[in-house]
Amino acid sequence: MTETKIPLFLMDDSGHPFLFLEDFMEKDFDAILKTEYSNRFDEIRKKQMITSFYKYGALKDNYQKFKCMKALEDVQLRIQKYKETGNTEFLADAANFLMIEFMYPSIDGAKYTPTHTGACEIAGFSINEIRAGKA
Repeated sequence: MTETKIPLFLMDDSGHPFLFLEDFMEKDFDAILKTEYSNRFDEIRKKQMITSFYKYGALKDNYQKFKCMKALEDVQLRIQKYKETGNTEFLADAANFLMIEFMYPSIDGAKYTPTHTGACEIAGFSINEIRAGKA
């Protein structure tokens, strides 16, 4: 008996497959992450979280038990400060507040649900869209 393989793929905004799992699995993730990810950013965020633990107390207390801090509002405040100052420290702060919101959601019923590419607009056009003549 031959086994039928079901192709797994990601879809573009039009519902057409653009990346098949076989292609995806052959990619060198480490090589991609060298240019598409910032370990320095993560290290900065981790150090900020340790400092904040001592400065403000445990996340569980602030965001779950007492609910006395508001991560989503702090994200907006940090983005605004970054726009005003150009200080990328505020981006790391904003990322930490997004992580906190992920860990302790303030929105009732919040959950992680993977979505497709068209689930949310992006600002501008990607280079792949431009190359494909879609922009």
